[in-house]
Amino acid sequence: MYFESLPGFYVTGNLYRPTGAGPFPAILSPHGHWAYGRLENTDINSGPGRAINLARQGFVVFSHDMIGYNDSRQLTHEFGGRRENLWGLSLSGLQLWNSIRSVDFLESLTDVDRGRIGCTGESGGGTQTFLLSAVDERIKVAVPVNMISLHMAGGCLCENPPGLRLDTNNVELAALIAPRPLLMVSATGDWTNETLQVEYPAMRRLYGLFGSEDRVHAVQFQAPHNYNRDSREAMYGWMARWLQNAAADARVAERAFTPDRPGDLLVFEGRPLPDAALSAARLTDAWIAAAKRQIGPSSSEVLRSALLHALALERQPLAFDGDRRAPSPGVVRPSRSAVKSTVVLATVNPDVQAALVHAGFSVRPVHATAFDAEAAAKIPHFDTYNRTAAGQRVADIVRALAENPGAMLVADGDFGLPALLALAAAPAARAVVDVGQFDNASDQAFVERLYIPGIRRAGDLQTAIAMASGTVVIHNAGERFTLTGARIEPRTLTPAQIVSALASKPAM
Repeated sequence: MYFESLPGFYVTGNLYRPTGAGPFPAILSPHGHWAYGRLENTDINSGPGRAINLARQGFVVFSHDMIGYNDSRQLTHEFGGRRENLWGLSLSGLQLWNSIRSVDFLESLTDVDRGRIGCTGESGGGTQTFLLSAVDERIKVAVPVNMISLHMAGGCLCENPPGLRLDTNNVELAALIAPRPLLMVSATGDWTNETLQVEYPAMRRLYGLFGSEDRVHAVQFQAPHNYNRDSREAMYGWMARWLQNAAADARVAERAFTPDRPGDLLVFEGRPLPDAALSAARLTDAWIAAAKRQIGPSSSEVLRSALLHALALERQPLAFDGDRRAPSPGVVRPSRSAVKSTVVLATVNPDVQAALVHAGFSVRPVHATAFDAEAAAKIPHFDTYNRTAAGQRVADIVRALAENPGAMLVADGDFGLPALLALAAAPAARAVVDVGQFDNASDQAFVERLYIPGIRRAGDLQTAIAMASGTVVIHNAGERFTLTGARIEPRTLTPAQIVSALASKPAM
């Protein structure tokens, strides 16, 4: 089978059907990082074996390719980069989208019961299983195999999109399926060797929030990394229980099977890809063009939510509650009479600070979080677990504004552009920002100076300015910086002019 998940991009795989009349429950079966992908057939793992047996047991099964495996050869399994990330396009995201569209495909089949769809996969396919289950409630039962671990979250690019595990982990991500049934299959010979002692008890506590501990279970086998017969038989019983109303202690034995010849299972064996198939470059361009078309008509609330998500600020405190919340350690809270003359300052120009102090402003420097870009670059998938350098600067400014309610903001240097984004999350009475002649129409400029995955997809600086509550003066804009909703000065303001802009409302 093959179908388009995006215009010009094809999902490929094999569909297995039971004999007889439906409607049948259905199983989506993503695979892991095996040499032969969905066609892998060894004692350790057999994709065709589990599909054949599930079909014999009365399930419709769709086994589809990871990107870059078998028939999915439009892109490599290393697809993506920083430009793509700016627009919300990644290998992991595209694979997840393919899985969502694969559920659409299963729902379109007349012999499928749309209310009984499950998902199971091993290794990287286990990651696909719990991510799909987290975002798509049509998955009623999930069995991720050899994957839910707190000390190894997945080593491939397809399992590590930017920001996925910032302040969270795979147990919490997988628990998003709760209270729908979840079976955790683990092995003694891989990173799931502690599942019964660590991850499973943690998962039970999360299911306990719903009073649904009976809907989560874990098994472990003496085996290396696998989806072997023991693991498959555990999955068969779990799927039968929750999708076929079998008894809670149901045991379903695997029958002997003979896989089809691999060449007969391939979609494009000896055939060209469809004429409409896009290359990586054309797919990226088409995605970005579609994103740009969507930004204009999108509601302000949609863009606001998307930008705060990209900045990882949805859960951040955005303002002081004067009656209930104490300041952070080391921060002196200004009196209400002093608030109006307080300036949060992120500058590399000492003359600006001197001019502000001389004019009678109370200056609160932004305390920058230490960020070693060289060290970060050496850590695989650093952006999956941490903010980027620019993203951390945004968070530092948001924190400073939250600790000084009603304050004004002055920023330049590396903090200039992040300051504009910070205004989307924390109010400033007035802001004067040096943008260093940034070209905000250039993806490469964002990659080099304001790399935060997802911000272009959310409308970046334009969305941020629309969300800002006070007057914003932008200077040192040059000729390529365009933005509506702010006063823009092509040249750099002097320290005296910055003081003047803060002291009196600028004309727009």
